[in-house]
Amino acid sequence: MFSEKSATLIGIALVGLIIGFGGYIESSNSGNFSQQGSAIQAIYLCFSVLPSLLILLSALLMIRYSFSEQQLLKIKQLKP
Repeated sequence: MFSEKSATLIGIALVGLIIGFGGYIESSNSGNFSQQGSAIQAIYLCFSVLPSLLILLSALLMIRYSFSEQQLLKIKQLKP
């Protein structure tokens, strides 16, 4: 649970930093408002490119993870 909440916190902070550096301007009223091109690119980056790269990274890490039947039997024997 700790790692899930930490990942959520890091993800939200990362998105905030990226769109902040991209020049995102928040709207305080419901009037007609247009974002800068760099802010729109930062939003695209946060919600398409970045998740794809992180999923690819996690897949590469999982390839290196080996869990054989012998290891599973060892773990079962350690259980009380």
